[in-house]
Amino acid sequence: MAEASCSCGDRQLRIAFVTYDYFPTAGGIETRTYYLASELAKRHSVTVYTGKVSERRRSEFNHEIFEVEYSKIPATRGIDFLRKIWSSFHASSFDVINIEQFGIHALIAKHRNMKLGVITAHGSDVTRASPLLRPLYRRIVRHPRVRAISVSSYMKSILMRRFEIPEARVSVIPHGVDLQLFRPVGKKQRNKFLFVGRFDWEKDPLCCIKSFKILTKDHGVSDATLDMIGDGPLLRSAKEMVEANGLAAKVRFLGKISNLDLPAFYSEAVATICPRLAGLVILESMACGTPVVAGNVDMTPEIVRPGTGYIVGVGNPHDIARVMARISREEDDVELEKMGSTCRAHCREYSWSKVARMLESAYEQGLAEVKGGASNALSSV
Repeated sequence: MAEASCSCGDRQLRIAFVTYDYFPTAGGIETRTYYLASELAKRHSVTVYTGKVSERRRSEFNHEIFEVEYSKIPATRGIDFLRKIWSSFHASSFDVINIEQFGIHALIAKHRNMKLGVITAHGSDVTRASPLLRPLYRRIVRHPRVRAISVSSYMKSILMRRFEIPEARVSVIPHGVDLQLFRPVGKKQRNKFLFVGRFDWEKDPLCCIKSFKILTKDHGVSDATLDMIGDGPLLRSAKEMVEANGLAAKVRFLGKISNLDLPAFYSEAVATICPRLAGLVILESMACGTPVVAGNVDMTPEIVRPGTGYIVGVGNPHDIARVMARISREEDDVELEKMGSTCRAHCREYSWSKVARMLESAYEQGLAEVKGGASNALSSV
């Protein structure tokens, strides 16, 4: 991934990020927004509009935060959040408003007190969007002053097809990783595997457990262990599956782990298992020198390169178990160290500073296009 050049020079942009939740709340969207806002605030004026949480200390941020309390009921949260932040934009003026993920709150992208609206598509916000809301999203993103960001080329194609957006109006800005935080900090433990993510169908923790069962029972890797980090609606089912298959002595459920503590778990594992959508986990694991075994979907084949991991069938426990068994047979200190170095080197292309520069360039291009469009409209009058 080549670092994009930025044409903004000494020009300071006024940028607003809009996201339902924000740091220190855990999650991929929250993490991405935090790092990008923090990087851009080194050169621009940045304000984040988000939900209020008691643990947040504003003094720890290098940018402004506008907090509101809003309904957490799925059916009403978007409307309530939008209503709470809309009035504040009447007294503000921004060059760019960056909305994280599609939702009712994306209507703020068309607010008259800004020059450019940007909506970042993350995945399920597009693929699982309600048929009733798709026409609204299509109208928003096709507005002359609105552009779209996709976290992968795969998602870009879906976005263009589903919302009928010209290719030139969608930029691919991948996830990044904090290379100072996520780094090798411990020695690999033989046949130790790891799962990190929310316990829901998108991350597919049950497939991970099925794969582990096949590894230990069918492939005979009896000394393998599995750490599972995270929580969510499928946690109870996951624990029941482990108990039912006699794996309780080999599988640990560790709950939520802070980002500060995650590198130790990544570093000890010989591989991180990502059956379906993985998001930031792939880059975090590789930055810690740990390859991934990941389903062939979304951004995974765009990020995982030879020597950094293994691409397998999406949600296919037999494919995953075969690769885990291969790792168990072939692993040795020299090979693990070599693969770890390759992973780490590859992740340097995804530093948050580089990703932020790419986003800056997308902003500048969008602002130039909008300004040019306005000039052309005036000259034709």
